[in-house]
Amino acid sequence: MNSIITKIIHWKRFKKSLRVACQGISFAIKREENFRLMVVGAGLAIFLACYLPLNISERALIFLAIAGVLGMELINAQIEKVLNLVQPNKDERVKHCLLYTS
Repeated sequence: MNSIITKIIHWKRFKKSLRVACQGISFAIKREENFRLMVVGAGLAIFLACYLPLNISERALIFLAIAGVLGMELINAQIEKVLNLVQPNKDERVKHCLLYTS
């Protein structure tokens, strides 16, 4: 059984991927104000989910919603950065794209 798991999961690659993901989240917390606010809100939601008498499926849905919101915020921040690189001047087209991703 252990050899099957070892063949499926390459631990060195997994640890490297996890390290890079943690670096990316750390970078976003340091540089993105909206992401910081959402992390604070997520922490409050997690605290309340653990404090209130919720069943396991309700807690799981809250955690999935938090992960989805934080993930979409990271994607949104990257879209904004790419659009600002492509068209650094204040262009109406970029402004409309940014409004659609918000």
